[in-house]
Amino acid sequence: MKYKFLLTSLLILNFHTLPAQACPNGNPQTLGYIRRDNNRCEGIANINIGSSFRLISFLTRNIPTFGDNLSLQIPRIGDTSPNISVRSLGRNYQLDDFSLVPSQNNFTFNWPTRILKEANISPNSLRALASVSLGSQFVYVPVILGQPSGQYEIVLYSSELVKIPTFEISRNNQVVYRSPRNNPQRGEIIFTWDGRNQPAGRYQLRLAAQLEQYGRPPDQVNSLITFEHNPNWLR
Repeated sequence: MKYKFLLTSLLILNFHTLPAQACPNGNPQTLGYIRRDNNRCEGIANINIGSSFRLISFLTRNIPTFGDNLSLQIPRIGDTSPNISVRSLGRNYQLDDFSLVPSQNNFTFNWPTRILKEANISPNSLRALASVSLGSQFVYVPVILGQPSGQYEIVLYSSELVKIPTFEISRNNQVVYRSPRNNPQRGEIIFTWDGRNQPAGRYQLRLAAQLEQYGRPPDQVNSLITFEHNPNWLR
């Protein structure tokens, strides 16, 4: 039973818990990961995911092309400022430690796209994850990059080949969406969900996964991830 608890704990870890990168001051003309404009850490860094199976992104995005600036929004639930990170694993792009602007309904941030353009980062490769602590509950909130697309993109990452026989989204113990993946995959595993016809509220993502291990039976992972949804966030 202990190994199952450990693996579930690994899944709950996410980009927020990756080893922190040093964010030094530096030449703003470089692409390196440095402090920029006194309001963010951004650039190309050594992103080490390590050996793990984890949630790395929960967002909705519509960015046809990069303009001069890019915006993100995080719907506001409660009074706690969210923990937020933006990454592109393929290009080792990292954006974090930035100054969110609060309003009544959301938190926002705008930043120049020069680094994104010069590093040849595709808008579709961007991953973002935001969460808040509400008392004893840890809740994910979708990040809106640019404009909403009408669906959520949920990305898991596995360093090992993995089957995901259970991927279920439910509310009040009623399953509203299923998307099992029984073919082994490695790396980024992308799911989408159109929740525009589902009511606002708190939802759960239930996962059961089998991580292949050389010379051993697969490791079993079971987890329940809580997130907030509102159909207006997708419109």
